Amino acid sequence: MRSNYKYPTAYKSNRFVYFAVVMLIIAVNRSSFATELDVESIKISKCLEGANANLDEKRKCIGVIYNSCIEDASKSTLSGMIECQNIEYRAWDKNLNIVYNKVIKLSNPDTKIYIKKSELKWLEYINKNCEWPKYVYPTGTIQAPLVQECLRNETAYRTIFLDGVARRLLEAEN
Repeated sequence: MRSNYKYPTAYKSNRFVYFAVVMLIIAVNRSSFATELDVESIKISKCLEGANANLDEKRKCIGVIYNSCIEDASKSTLSGMIECQNIEYRAWDKNLNIVYNKVIKLSNPDTKIYIKKSELKWLEYINKNCEWPKYVYPTGTIQAPLVQECLRNETAYRTIFLDGVARRLLEAEN
């Protein structure tokens, strides 16, 4: 059913301009976020490289971004905590994608099939595993930060694991 609402003349003549301005704002915000994500992703990569093959040292990289982010006084709120965890989660996720693609590139056809199936099962697992706060705290505000922390940790563990697989594949290649 069509509305009988009449748009103001100024809106009609300038709606393309309004649309363009809105799209420009969205693009600028996305590009600045991507840049921030790249910087955070590099921090994690450098931390992992510094740890070499030491698993305990690699695990110390989890929380590096969150801990520095949460020190900002404006992030001391619940939404700030979630934002900081989300920034780190996205950085780990970006690194996971890089490492996953490296493993796929280094793998033979049979291993590629296995890794792809394994990744799908891992995605099912992480989605179920990180739901627990919804059941333990059905009405609590702590749900969101706990879910975000779980996603960050599980993604970090998977990144570290696949990084080890990539290292072994490289060693076997040489």
